[in-house]
Amino acid sequence: MYVGYSHKRRCAPSILYVLLVYMPMTSARDESIEYILASAVNAPSGDNSQPWRFRLSGDTVTIHLVPEADETLYNYEQRGSYLAHGALIENIVRIARVRGYATAVELLSHEKNATARITFTSVAPVPDEYADAVGLRATNRKPY
Repeated sequence: MYVGYSHKRRCAPSILYVLLVYMPMTSARDESIEYILASAVNAPSGDNSQPWRFRLSGDTVTIHLVPEADETLYNYEQRGSYLAHGALIENIVRIARVRGYATAVELLSHEKNATARITFTSVAPVPDEYADAVGLRATNRKPY
């Protein structure tokens, strides 16, 4: 199943807008992974385009690049989008740790438009002083 999250303004994960196909999660573990992904999309991206979608399969999430999400001149050869994916992955790892999941991140250079595969394993939660900051990120589009 593919799931994409976006938000038009800074908001709690429970009120995120779902962009692509959404199928309800079936277990507490699925809901935790959904929460992790919904929180992680606060990662910065060029023009706040959020050029990603997720493929969920059991304990594994594959992150896919959506090239048409940011076709600006500033995103030459998708370099800005790949940087945004790095921030997204960092957010996922940090939030997962606090929620009681270890993550194994595999970078995917051999699959077209797939950037990473992340596998979640249940562990004891570990505090992370930066994880709370993920939800505080906001975009300011006001004139200078």
